[in-house]
Amino acid sequence: SLAGGMVASVNTDVLQGLVMIAAAAAAFWWAMELVGGPAGLAGALANGGPDSAALLRPAGVLGAANGLGLLLLFSVGTLGQPHMLHKFLMLESPAALRFLPAVIGGAQSLSLLVWIGLGSAALALAAGGRLGALAHPDDAALAVFREGGAPEALAGLVAAAVVAAIMSTGDAFLNLGAAALTRDLPRALGRKPFSGLAAARLASVLTGLAAAVVAAWHLAAGGLIAWLGTLGFAAFAVSLAPTMTLGLGWERATGPAAGASILTGLLVLFGLETLAPGFPAGAAVPALGAGFLVLVTVSLLSPGRPLPEPVRLAARL
Repeated sequence: SLAGGMVASVNTDVLQGLVMIAAAAAAFWWAMELVGGPAGLAGALANGGPDSAALLRPAGVLGAANGLGLLLLFSVGTLGQPHMLHKFLMLESPAALRFLPAVIGGAQSLSLLVWIGLGSAALALAAGGRLGALAHPDDAALAVFREGGAPEALAGLVAAAVVAAIMSTGDAFLNLGAAALTRDLPRALGRKPFSGLAAARLASVLTGLAAAVVAAWHLAAGGLIAWLGTLGFAAFAVSLAPTMTLGLGWERATGPAAGASILTGLLVLFGLETLAPGFPAGAAVPALGAGFLVLVTVSLLSPGRPLPEPVRLAARL
């Protein structure tokens, strides 16, 4: 990341993505064979007691609010993720955006198979009393491999895929953090942006160290990786998704409205999480709604401005 920057990140994403897809498909197939397919999974949960049977409900044990939140986060919210959005600036033509739904939908569906498979296997093994006590819930995936007798080659491939997923996202965020610290924030404050690779690389290091401190503090407190990841995803979704989905394609949208929408979404999300701590997906629903509402309201009350031609072209596509 430090040596090659954004170009290196995009190039390595290709290899990392292929590893992730291969591992996800293989792990899903093995896990379904282990639990006897969907029918075997449903039977194990139904016979595992009330707590296990509750997982068969449409929203599982998270409840309707979190279920709806997860649906919105990983659909509408995906369009507000900066580690994906910045790659649009590297397209040769906005016409390529017509392939966006197929590329993101297909890649996400295949990659998430690994957690659908291993998660389902963990639930089935636990319901049947075959999964030993876990020191931490995040150990469930490794426990499935151990208790299920997974081939070493498959376990190694999945481990490589997890590292690939971390690296592909980490690469993008290190570069994004460097760009924000050296260019975007100074411009927003009316100052001259920093120039040179040395400043960008230093900013990348600082971004990585800050992320490591936050993650270490959260995990040391016994928090779940899924909770921290969902909160980060939700923060970007509620702040950027309204502007990126509606603001760029609506000629009445204004800059002040976008700024107000970003601030509102973040305040509602973290306010709800502070007042009533829980799984962040549930708080993301009202936060997203508030962001869209503020964007529309402020835009209607403030003068409009014409959209750049590339944005209008992308909206038509």
